[in-house]
This record gives sequence, C-alpha cells and structure tokens, in this order.
Amino acid sequence: SSVFHLLAHELGKSKIPFVLVGGFAFNYYNIRTQITPSVEILMTKENFEKALPLFERAGYQRTIKEQLFARLTGNESTSFLDIDAVFIDSATFSEILRDTNEAEIHGVKLRIPSLHRLFTFKFHLPLPRSLSMDQYVKFVEFCRKYIVNRELYEEQRENSVVNVHFVLK
Repeated sequence: SSVFHLLAHELGKSKIPFVLVGGFAFNYYNIRTQITPSVEILMTKENFEKALPLFERAGYQRTIKEQLFARLTGNESTSFLDIDAVFIDSATFSEILRDTNEAEIHGVKLRIPSLHRLFTFKFHLPLPRSLSMDQYVKFVEFCRKYIVNRELYEEQRENSVVNVHFVLK
C-alpha cells in the first residue's frame, strides 16, 4: 500500500475531496520537476480536519500546522512519503475541482488540476490558457534555471507576462 492508496481509498470512502498538486501532478503531464520528499494535496481546511483522524490511524502525525498549510509525517512503522496539505477556500476549491483530470498514479485514480491551473497554483503566475505543452515545458525549464531565490521569484512574478512570452517565443 502507498500514500496514494491511502489518499484515494480512505479519503474517497469518506467522501473528502482533495486534488493532487506538486511534483507528482506535474509528472502526470510528463513534466519533470525537482523531486520532493512529500506528496502535495490541495483541499479546504475544514476537509483537512475531517481527514486528520484517517491520516493518524494510518500512522501519520501533524508536524507542522500553519494557517494555510499542514505537514503530516509518517512514523517509523510506515514507509509513506510525507503529505503536505495546502488549504484553500471552498469556492476556489470547487472551481479548481471542476477543472481537473483523472490520473492514474501508482495504480490509483486521483484528481489532478488542469495543467493551466497547476502552473498558476505552483508558480503563482497568471499564464495564458493558450500555451502549448512545449511552451509549458519551456516555462518549467526557465523556472528551474532562473528562479533560484525569493527575490528573483518575486521579480519574475511582477514581470511574468513579458518574461514568459520572451522565454517561450
């Protein structure tokens, strides 16, 4: 069993909606990103609180609790990856949920945001929907190469339209 089985079966059985984001979601689109030691999910804070006992029964413990984020870490008896839960308001979550694809990851069906929403969420950049897959891939390469610290990241956010179009053409 894997963390993906836990998410799909336990949260699915309890009808607790979530969306897979982060590196595993990008991998679904064949876009390789930096490997992270966690699985990132997007959900409402209320649904996270409902799901917390399910995670705890599976051997997870909440190790970080912030206003918009929580980290769940497995104990020694589990070999599961950490889970990073990012909280979002229910109206925005419903909108994102309507724009998802069903993906099979490690033999489990999970919901993943559209590529456009995934980029917007991950990089906080308003990318145009008309980008091709090649343009998205070039953008990821650009981010990996040039966005190396918070200052550069903020600068890229402020100038995103100009810089993204410059890189992609």
